[in-house]
Amino acid sequence: MRHRLRAHPENLLLGSIFLVLSISTIAWTVRDQTPPAWDPSDHLRYAYDYYRLLAHGDFSSFAREFFSTRHYYAPFVHLVSAAVFLVSGASKLTGIFVNLLSLPVVLWAVAWMSRYLYASAEGDNNNSAPAVTLSVLPALIAACYHFSAWLLHDAFLDFPLTAAVTVAFALL
Repeated sequence: MRHRLRAHPENLLLGSIFLVLSISTIAWTVRDQTPPAWDPSDHLRYAYDYYRLLAHGDFSSFAREFFSTRHYYAPFVHLVSAAVFLVSGASKLTGIFVNLLSLPVVLWAVAWMSRYLYASAEGDNNNSAPAVTLSVLPALIAACYHFSAWLLHDAFLDFPLTAAVTVAFALL
């Protein structure tokens, strides 16, 4: 029981990385006064279209929008964004909240794969400092790599899709 109450160092590091990246992303988004670029503005607009219909309880128009209106992108991220808009209102900041929800998924999946690969090579010693470093460092790199870091700060679909693909690879 005592072992369960103790926080694993890897989880503390991943949580710290999540907090630092989330706070910096929120600060950057709040300070950024430029309008969203083409793709992020499209994604925010599609999410807002779903949100507007759901917020007004217009389910028949929502079904028409969902099933009949031609969109260039799959609706999953737009629907999640619309759900976030329902809870906290539509804004540029809440538009990137889906990315902040995807961030711990990416961190966990990469750390899990790294821990699995390292434990397979070195034996199952998950409490050593090298094991923690070799599981957390790839997760940090995956989240902070230039392209990932850029995607995290705007309403692109790519970061949530990266999270989904990373989990798929981890589950393999």
